[in-house]
This record gives sequence, C-alpha cells and structure tokens, in this order.
Amino acid sequence: MEILAVIPARGSSKGLERKNLAPLGGRPLLAYTADCVLGAVHPLRAVLSTEDDEIASLGRRLGLEVPFRRPVELAGDESTSLEVLQHTLAALHADEGYAPDWVLLLQPTSPLRTAAHLDAALDLLFSGGFDSLISLTPMRQNPAWAYRVTDGLAEPIERERPDRRQGLPGYYYPNGAIYATSPELLASDRILGDRCAAFVMEPRESVDVDDAWDMAVAEAGLIHAKRAPRW
Repeated sequence: MEILAVIPARGSSKGLERKNLAPLGGRPLLAYTADCVLGAVHPLRAVLSTEDDEIASLGRRLGLEVPFRRPVELAGDESTSLEVLQHTLAALHADEGYAPDWVLLLQPTSPLRTAAHLDAALDLLFSGGFDSLISLTPMRQNPAWAYRVTDGLAEPIERERPDRRQGLPGYYYPNGAIYATSPELLASDRILGDRCAAFVMEPRESVDVDDAWDMAVAEAGLIHAKRAPRW
C-alpha cells in the first residue's frame, strides 16, 4: 500500500513571519513534522511542497523529499490545501508515474503531533469502512453555552441547555494536525468524504501555530512533554 504524506510549507505567512522556519525549542518549526512522518511505523513517502528555496533546503536536511517546486500561484494567501494536494499528485504522476493509495496532509503548524499519533490515526483509517480521516479535539468552551449579542443584549444561542457542564453534548473542532484522503476524492475536488473517521486528540496536543502567542503555547507544550530534541 502506497501512502503519500504531503507537507505544505510556503515561505510567506501573515501571523508570524517565515513561520515554517521559526525557532521552536531550538529547532525550526518544520523539523517537528519531519520527525513525525519519518518516525512513523507505517511506511510513508514524505514529500515537502514549497516554493521557497530556504525551506526546500531545510526539508532535504531533515530527510524529506523535495522533488519539485510548488508554483508561486499556489503559495499565496488564497491558495487552498486541496489545490496543493492536487498539484502534488499531478506533479508526481507526470514525473514518475507515481500514484498512491492514500494521501496525508500534515501541516508544519502542528508541532505537538507525534509519530505515535500518526500511526494511531492510520490504524483507525484502515480499520474498515472509512474513506477519509480528520483529527479533532474537544472544544474547551462548549458552544451550547454560547451567547449572541444583539443591540447590546446577551441572548443564549441554545434556549434549552443543561445547567451543569457534565450534561452538555460533546463538540469537537479540527485541530489541523492530520488529514487523510484518497486520489479519488481529490479528483472530485474534495478532501473529506462521506465516511470520514474522527481521530480525537487532546487539547494539549492540538496547538495550531499561527502567531507568536501560539508559538509560546507550543514551547510550553514541548517542555511539558519533554520531547524537544537538540538541533
């Protein structure tokens, strides 16, 4: 079974300049995703998609494949993950005739995701009946207790809701750490299918780095996990 792990890392970013190269625990942010994919038990082909020479060079030093440069028009703020995955598949097929069975999207902005998470997610995906997978984390603030503000008035969104937290329904949101899909879904302009597996991760494992505040939280998470290796 061929599993392709695509790691998208463009050079520019809004919230934190040169985010994918930014230091975290003494290493570039990208290094943690390289550790994750290269440390997995499941055999994976790890391809870095970037338009940036410095990121490409770092990726190779970290052990990632960089078989092409992403077109600049797919490295802007409006570019989508779907477009990046579709371009990666098309480029690999055109150059090598390569066609994987499964495609993973592993964003460098999830530095607390580990190889163990990735292997567990793949075990779940392959357990039967799923056509895709998304990693989720429980919402810390339950939306059943949310309010809207209308003309200065606080109005509860849910009119009937439990008074105790234990009675609330569970809600989850994507943490951005792991997506799994197939070439067939991508060909239909979708990443997630109708039988999408839910891989749940703890909130402390689910930092999604967008700005300096997120980097500080991730740094604290690394210290807590005691897994910041030397560069």
